[in-house]
Amino acid sequence: MALKHGTSIVPVLSFGENESYDQVTIKPGGILHQIRQVIRALFGLYFFIPCGKGFLGLEHGILPNAIAITTVVGAPLKVDKQETTTIEDVDKLHLEYINALRRLFEANKSHYGYGNRELTFL
Repeated sequence: MALKHGTSIVPVLSFGENESYDQVTIKPGGILHQIRQVIRALFGLYFFIPCGKGFLGLEHGILPNAIAITTVVGAPLKVDKQETTTIEDVDKLHLEYINALRRLFEANKSHYGYGNRELTFL
């Protein structure tokens, strides 16, 4: 859509977001593991069960953990309008965006306590 309309894309990262919830451990061979494998095979989705803090002092629940989340915004990536686009055009712009995210992460990770981490994409 950005290529079609010539709209700039802005890289944005939020530090701390991954720590707002824990994941329930799903043991291989269990019923939840089997259900997850079926859903993954049918729909290509890999679900997890989030776990945060509970209501009224309960240890576990659906509320997010009390973690500071800081969002950083990078410089806009200028995108030239194209009447027709190819998959190569999209791939090139996607790579440019990923590289902008990497630069944004590297420039800010030490400031927000992520100095020993690397940015990964799944």
